[in-house]
Amino acid sequence: MRVLVLSRGVPCASSPLRGVFELDQAKALAAAGHDVLVGYVDGRSARRVRRFGWSHRTIDGIETLGLDLPLGAVRPELDHQVYRRATGLLHRRVVKLWGSPDVIHAHFSRHAAAVARAGVDDVPLVYTEHFSGLSLDGADRRTEEDVRRAVRRADAVLAVSRPLKDIMDTRYGATCRVVPNVIDVDLFVPPQQDADEAISPLSDSGKGSGSRADAHLVAAGQLVERKGMKPLIEVVGELAATRPGLTLSVIGDGPQRPELERLAARINAEHPGTIMLEGLLSRPQIAERFARADGFALASQWETFGVVYVEAMAAGLPILATPCGGPSDFLTPDVGMVTRSGSKDDLRAGLGEFLDSLGSWDPAHIRQRAVDRFSPAAVAAELTKVYEDVVPR
Repeated sequence: MRVLVLSRGVPCASSPLRGVFELDQAKALAAAGHDVLVGYVDGRSARRVRRFGWSHRTIDGIETLGLDLPLGAVRPELDHQVYRRATGLLHRRVVKLWGSPDVIHAHFSRHAAAVARAGVDDVPLVYTEHFSGLSLDGADRRTEEDVRRAVRRADAVLAVSRPLKDIMDTRYGATCRVVPNVIDVDLFVPPQQDADEAISPLSDSGKGSGSRADAHLVAAGQLVERKGMKPLIEVVGELAATRPGLTLSVIGDGPQRPELERLAARINAEHPGTIMLEGLLSRPQIAERFARADGFALASQWETFGVVYVEAMAAGLPILATPCGGPSDFLTPDVGMVTRSGSKDDLRAGLGEFLDSLGSWDPAHIRQRAVDRFSPAAVAAELTKVYEDVVPR
């Protein structure tokens, strides 16, 4: 089947993770036998340095065609107009270059709504929502208008997690299916271990007595308030007083970085080497850091899916999470723990219990859970069924 994947953009030197979820999905579809092209309109401001105008190149074996515009944050009416015209131009270029697609799969409401506004009505539209800014209370006006327009036009609406599906169905009248993001299970892998170094398997209760005084934890995500990096760092600093070998590597960048650097410096002055702020890393670098860790921890306030949790699972890492939406779909006691609440007291208690139980989880089992549900082959099979349902025979 010929599939046009509409993305936010594609990875580049200045934004190595831009559109990476969409590109991973495109690669999975291509591996499953589909003919795939990634199209995009990237309207971020000129401060996001990149080459403007049309771009036609191949990335990781996937043909991409896109238009970069220095638009930025503008009134909803202008945003709608620009994306409508640009998406119409993109569709015509795709047809001229590649032929008419059998199905358009648009990620995020802005791009699905632009298909509708551009009058591309002769091709089935599948719309996947990922946006963490959606809630039962709504979102900003531009997003609200985009979601409602996209839901009306789409032949199938997908959400990346059950909590997001509930929002889409309840607030926007969609009838969503849940199809998760693709995880690169070949990149994120556990380290090779000798038989005598392997972590002991789960007990019948799912917990054990594998306490680690020298545990090395890793966290990854944007350095913004909703990711909960500050309380996580604070709690690790407090526990380091009684667990002198405890360390935490934090991967990511964002507006909280100066504040977190000051916090890490205060903790490290008392407990040297406890907190390491790694900054923004490439995905291979993240995979390498995961392979060296004993566990993954994150104190997010809200996640629509939580790709990084599943990447950690693919690396065989036990997971500590707070109750935050999307990860509740897959974080069961056989792969890790969820704290009672998002409070700092419950995070402290949960992290202590997690550290006391680290040796009780089986890395091979954790990885297999990720492979079975989130591998490229598994997700591509689900998407193929969706496409077959909406494409006329």
